[in-house]
Amino acid sequence: MNNKKIKRFKQDKFYYTFSPFNKQTLSIKPGETVIIEVPDAFEGKVKTERDKIPTAMNPMTGPIYVEGAEKGDALTIDINDIKLTADEGISILLNDTDLLGNILLFQDPKLEVRMIPVKDNKVAFAAMTTPSVPCKPSIGCIGTSPENETILTDYAGPYGGNMDTPDICVGTKLFLPVNVPGGLLVLGDVHAIQGSGELFAVDISAEITLTINLIKQKRINWPRIETSDYIITVSSASPIRDAIWIAYKELLLWIEEEYKLNRWDAYQLCTQGAVIQLPKIAPPTPTITVKFPKKYLPKAS
Repeated sequence: MNNKKIKRFKQDKFYYTFSPFNKQTLSIKPGETVIIEVPDAFEGKVKTERDKIPTAMNPMTGPIYVEGAEKGDALTIDINDIKLTADEGISILLNDTDLLGNILLFQDPKLEVRMIPVKDNKVAFAAMTTPSVPCKPSIGCIGTSPENETILTDYAGPYGGNMDTPDICVGTKLFLPVNVPGGLLVLGDVHAIQGSGELFAVDISAEITLTINLIKQKRINWPRIETSDYIITVSSASPIRDAIWIAYKELLLWIEEEYKLNRWDAYQLCTQGAVIQLPKIAPPTPTITVKFPKKYLPKAS
């Protein structure tokens, strides 16, 4: 990375919505790298296991205005680094709405806050007192502005949002649609570690290094992720079946457009090699990803 192009960004007021009406807090040129400080999902208000959970969660840093971005373009976000900036993370156990709690073990509604030790990029599980499990930091909530509505950061949709997808991590490239001038990118809700389904993650503050670029006249309908080995489509919808159909369709369109396979060949290929993942089943919007190994694809155009 070129240090001359790196901007460092920290803000005191955070947004709890994805909205075209949120005032931009930073403007960058395509290709610039920015280091962004983000609080945990509770804006630092939960410091002990006795503290109350705030009503509003998932504070977003931004919006970041990307110069030249217009409706019908796409942003690409290279996630260069996620540095955890606290020695404790927060895990919330809420069994009265948790699917597993309702059907398996627990009789009485219960909300429990647990402070999870984090040290040297390792996290402590359950009864552990010394962190020994490697962290896998990811960005739980990131997105651009919808075109003409305001949406709480609890939700996810075609603009991105609270996708809680572990593949949004260091070394990946995230694609997001541009719906308004500048895109108005916001992000936050870093997880030190998260299991499939995102029943409970370990929320923590972090410093995120991103390189943000712009693809002109590149309309995408839903977020996409690219790693060194996979292309991945993302959909957030309920019921889960609908999310699967959307993500599968978007994968076929991606392969057809950029890898020049006809739609039926792409469909056959995906039925044999695609992997459906369930990164988030927690309400209000489940998230599905469908990934396909790049080694079986022709060279992209």
